[in-house]
Amino acid sequence: MRGDPVDINTFLQRPLVARIATNGPTLRPVWYLYDAPFFYWLTDTANFLHRAVIAGERLVLVVDVCDIATGEVVHVRARGFAEIIPVDRERAMRKFARYLGVDQSAWDPRFLPSLDLASTRMCRFSPASMDAADVSFVPQAPLTGPAQMPSRREPLVASPRSNARARGTTESTACVVDDVVGEHGWGERPA
Repeated sequence: MRGDPVDINTFLQRPLVARIATNGPTLRPVWYLYDAPFFYWLTDTANFLHRAVIAGERLVLVVDVCDIATGEVVHVRARGFAEIIPVDRERAMRKFARYLGVDQSAWDPRFLPSLDLASTRMCRFSPASMDAADVSFVPQAPLTGPAQMPSRREPLVASPRSNARARGTTESTACVVDDVVGEHGWGERPA
């Protein structure tokens, strides 16, 4: 509850989305793997975040949760630098299993081949500092009317530049498949 110390290691083991910001400015949501003291995510050599890491830009990573129904509002913020390393397949598979489940046969068929693309790399983020806050609250009543949150069963509408639209679908996976997908779809490059 609000004000309680946040167990950073336990919180970061949850399959949440991390948001990575650079000086660009750019903000990129990614699936991550936290192996203390490092964060890992996949990237593609053609993407801006990859270029920012290569350029040595300082990054800020935020992992948070805001659940209006339960009142849980917690964030972990880390600042530091990342480096590009070859894909560590074992880590990548653990990361995929963390978000997609352990049954690989149920995974979207695009995930495994993405690890073998010549342009796929892994980022290793080394935080120089990390802090956390729990600003949770006790919800008073369920939301009703215009402020009500959409059901988790309803598909999210993708933005016009999202990968979902680029693939001609209505489901959005752009924010959860790492920087490998980028702004132009799976394995596609800008013209």
